[in-house]
Amino acid sequence: MLTLTSLVLVICSLFSALLLYRQPSRLSDRSKNIAGIISVCCTFIAAAALLPLFFDPNSEDSEVFLLMLENLLQYLALPLLCSAYLSISLAKSFSRATWGRWSLVLLAIFELCRRAEVGDYYSATIAMGTSLLFAVSLFYRITDYSLSSLLTRFLATISYAASALLFAKNYSLLETPDVSYFNLCLGLALILFSLVFTKKLALIKD
Repeated sequence: MLTLTSLVLVICSLFSALLLYRQPSRLSDRSKNIAGIISVCCTFIAAAALLPLFFDPNSEDSEVFLLMLENLLQYLALPLLCSAYLSISLAKSFSRATWGRWSLVLLAIFELCRRAEVGDYYSATIAMGTSLLFAVSLFYRITDYSLSSLLTRFLATISYAASALLFAKNYSLLETPDVSYFNLCLGLALILFSLVFTKKLALIKD
């Protein structure tokens, strides 16, 4: 089950990145920057889902590597992805250097929290904060009030919140988080995010 859901997440991650480039017209340089950041985040997510399938979780070396992948997913890829989608919703764009500096800030905050032994609080902040900001980005300045549009946005919000708050390894309101459900919920959320934001991305001009 875990292998199957991991492959589902890999496919959803890569497909959601490709959806951003299926535009009726060429993306502007500003929108290309955002699409590139989202593609990088989706690649990190896919790697975090795929690579553990090739390692023995009982090996000490593998355990360290798998922990690094998990941290990369939870504390860099997802917050950075959230930032990118929020920038699309706000019709804002930033240079690659700015995105790079923001990535370093996210990693630095994680390291500071880890050393200060407040990692649990930081995990909760990331889970709740990204869930809230994804919801804001989905519904901010919404112009399409059709039933299909609203259902897509609600389902995307619920799917991501379920993955972050219920099934994630680093933070879960449940006693026993489930990685398989995490993979499925996150994969669905990624596809729905791309369906919603593809049209908005095309509106960002130079």
